[in-house]
Amino acid sequence: MKHIFNKTYSKMFNYVTMPIVVAASLFAGYLLAGDYLDVMTRTPTFVYLSQRLAVMYCMLTFVLIAGLCIWMIVANTSSGLFANELHEGTLRLLLSKPVSRYELVVGKIGGMLAGAMTYLGISLLIVLGIFTLRAQPDQDILIYLLKYTFVFLLYGAFVILIAGAIGSFLSTCFKKKVPALLILALIGFLIFGIIPIARTITQSLGVYDKMHLYLFDLNYQFGLIFNTFTQLIGQLSSSSGQIEVYNVFTNLFKNIPTDVDVTLTSGSLMVLNKTLNNVIVVGGYGLLTVVLYTLSFRRMKLKDIS
Repeated sequence: MKHIFNKTYSKMFNYVTMPIVVAASLFAGYLLAGDYLDVMTRTPTFVYLSQRLAVMYCMLTFVLIAGLCIWMIVANTSSGLFANELHEGTLRLLLSKPVSRYELVVGKIGGMLAGAMTYLGISLLIVLGIFTLRAQPDQDILIYLLKYTFVFLLYGAFVILIAGAIGSFLSTCFKKKVPALLILALIGFLIFGIIPIARTITQSLGVYDKMHLYLFDLNYQFGLIFNTFTQLIGQLSSSSGQIEVYNVFTNLFKNIPTDVDVTLTSGSLMVLNKTLNNVIVVGGYGLLTVVLYTLSFRRMKLKDIS
């Protein structure tokens, strides 16, 4: 099993994915540092500066680092975990050695998960490194962002488990990698790109809540999972800079009309969107992950390789 684990792990690092992840991380770190330098010209309070940076860091991590990048890396590997072996006829050769099907499945999935976590760790280190080199922030700000980095690793691990479960299961359903990869890629682009745009349009038309589209909003559901982890540091302030942009990509906040008799002015206030229960969402995806990994093992256990 150790050989299978190491082989799967090492194959994840190649001349295509590594430069893409590094480039995305450099870009994210540059943007974060730029936002810091821009805000510092206004002599902000520590509370405002830290909250604004937290929002920016959360947005970059959710959409780019632990979003599209990690999802596509896991998709690329997990979709071919078993399909490639079946297509190339190497599964029979592997199982002819003193390796059980259980060891084969655990070794491959374990190597994929470990490789994805390594990518995530490297990516976040690059982001913080570029931010530190360019912005040269105060020690308190850096410590504050390090706390968020820790919870981003926890969230990223959860996303990797989910994407890996879907990819592993699909890899047992197809004899080639491409169909599973296309399905996973579509899901990734839906979650982190297409759905936020579609939601903005449907909300402007007034049909999003009316037709209960939030029940099918995968982006909002992942946003709730993300917020569950970031709340370990503290709830982001709805008055923080760039919170509206962040909300476009997560739907974590919603505007409610203010009471004129209380505020003396008409307007709206952004509050946490509790349309769906985050505990149920996290538990549901956790259960789905366990079920898909179990099904992957059962399908590989019963797979005819003759």
